[in-house]
Amino acid sequence: LALNATLRGLGVPPDPAVLADFQRQAAEMKLWLRTNRLSVTTAHQRELLSRIEAALDDYVATTTRIVQENPRDASSAPPKSVLERVEQEASPIPALSLELRTAEQAALARFVEESRGSLRDLCYHVLVSVAVALALGFAAFHLIQVARIAPLKAKLVQSHSIMEQQERLASLGTLAAGVAHE
Repeated sequence: LALNATLRGLGVPPDPAVLADFQRQAAEMKLWLRTNRLSVTTAHQRELLSRIEAALDDYVATTTRIVQENPRDASSAPPKSVLERVEQEASPIPALSLELRTAEQAALARFVEESRGSLRDLCYHVLVSVAVALALGFAAFHLIQVARIAPLKAKLVQSHSIMEQQERLASLGTLAAGVAHE
């Protein structure tokens, strides 16, 4: 559409500066197509970009030929009919561009859906990791408590045995005192 707009300012006879601007814009569009071919994600998009590039090449070649023939045949082809022929040559490009846009939207929708699936998987893995970390934390806490309690429990058992021994000795002392008294 931008190229067609440039051609509308071409005039009769064609202004060489406008024709050069038209060819510069076409070269920029071709460079843009080649650059974007590297960034698309699907083979269908790459194929559409190739078809758009071929249609653009045909459009530029045919348009340049039509414009250059027009001054020689100005009596038979008024400027309006020349523009109509040029716009007709350009008609496949917007249709292919629309198809490319649809393909890009479909690829984006697939990417978003795959991202959501990956995000769900990531959330699941994070939850599992947190659960495992909590379980390990509780196990470590239990081991620490066992390690702290075991020596205390051993001391408690030792204290009980010493107390029982002291109670027996105290009973024996009481018995001996009773026997000595008798």
